[in-house]
Amino acid sequence: MSTTADVVDRLRTITDPCSAGLGAPVDVWSLGLVDDVAVVDRTARVRLVLTDPSCVFFRTISEAIAAALRRLPDVDAVDVELDATVLWTPDRMKDRN
Repeated sequence: MSTTADVVDRLRTITDPCSAGLGAPVDVWSLGLVDDVAVVDRTARVRLVLTDPSCVFFRTISEAIAAALRRLPDVDAVDVELDATVLWTPDRMKDRN
């Protein structure tokens, strides 16, 4: 069964488009854009917090997350949700090692 750790491993492969555009690519997990992760009944659930709630890349990030997580053997569905009630701040960033 796919675990939360499996989901996190996949999230570490998805680069935030803004950071890549600035020449300093950071994955969505390390950047702290992921607020919550769960795998329930073969559905991977990811709640995101963006650097700006009106971020034009939400769809791009969501699609990349869904594609990556659907490759997990026990995941049949992916639910990516934006939590616009939480604001991203730099202190959300995680150690990239």
